[in-house]
Amino acid sequence: MCCAVREHHYSPLPDGYIRLLRLMPHGDRDAPIQFNLLDCPLPDSSQDTSLYDALSYVWGSPEKTRFVYTDECRLAVTVQLHTALSYLRDRLVERIIWIDAICINQEDNDEKGRQVQPMAKIYARASRVIVWLGEEADGSNEALREILNVANQLHTNSAIVKTNHQAIPPLPDQRPTTDQRAVFRLLERPWFQRIWVVLQEVAAARHVLIKCGTMEIDGYAFCSGISALKPYESFPELQSLIRSAVYLIMGAIFRPRCEISQSDRFSLNVRPLSELVDMYHTRKATKLLDKVYALLGMSSGDRDPYKAGFWPNYNASWKDVFQRLVKFSLSDKMSVSTWNRQELKAIQGNIVIKLILNWNSMVVTLG
Repeated sequence: MCCAVREHHYSPLPDGYIRLLRLMPHGDRDAPIQFNLLDCPLPDSSQDTSLYDALSYVWGSPEKTRFVYTDECRLAVTVQLHTALSYLRDRLVERIIWIDAICINQEDNDEKGRQVQPMAKIYARASRVIVWLGEEADGSNEALREILNVANQLHTNSAIVKTNHQAIPPLPDQRPTTDQRAVFRLLERPWFQRIWVVLQEVAAARHVLIKCGTMEIDGYAFCSGISALKPYESFPELQSLIRSAVYLIMGAIFRPRCEISQSDRFSLNVRPLSELVDMYHTRKATKLLDKVYALLGMSSGDRDPYKAGFWPNYNASWKDVFQRLVKFSLSDKMSVSTWNRQELKAIQGNIVIKLILNWNSMVVTLG
């Protein structure tokens, strides 16, 4: 009888390094998933070629009930990640992938803080970002085929116009017939509602690949088809979610590379932190802290949050992070009080403006 399988233990990462997952090939999707972890330096220059993919997905339930295996050890992962790995695994060749849940030691808050700081850079240096929407269900294959067909028609007709520095395909003369419900259900998937994946990961990407089950579609084609079909117009609750995702994926292709790197901080330089918070506070995140930390790698402005002592710290309380966010965005002289049970915050400045904020809905009253 073979020995019991040991639990995997992480070794400390050297400064400036990341872990990459080497996913071993197998012809059977149901076979145990084998992997190795490699310690690699994170490239500094955007010109450096990085032969790894980065995975963008929804964590889902935090319960880790499945296992992946390295040497004689096992590592517990969520059902969602295990399913994604089974579809990403090639039949013949190994794949090199960066996946936050495995490549960062989730039990070490100090390492999490250090690795979250360069998160935008990790996605920016990847050869492509793979968006995993989940397994085939609810007509997702038909929805993706229709989206791709419309995108191909637009490409064939060369009907791309530019508006505000962003390529936007115009509507066809006649709206194509499609199973609007299938497309709607596809766009309802949790990936489009998550602040971390939709914002930082695709905004940083050099190239985006959308994957749902066994089907794959180029990110630009996906956005072109969605923009032309506009199936979400009949569903107002989806409009802001999908438009922002389309904007960011398109932006990954057409936005000039306005990266800034100073005082050990890398940013995509999209918008000031306060504006990003205002735009995306309604997005979901597994942890409240990530509603803020997801935006640091995209923030612009003269003031460096890291120099101001505002960096990812998973040992900090939500109360402390919220206070630092307000003072960084508004003024160090602001007085911030919090009531954790109700998730309400009161902010008072020198000009006697009081704000009552509910973070989940960002209802603001002035008095």
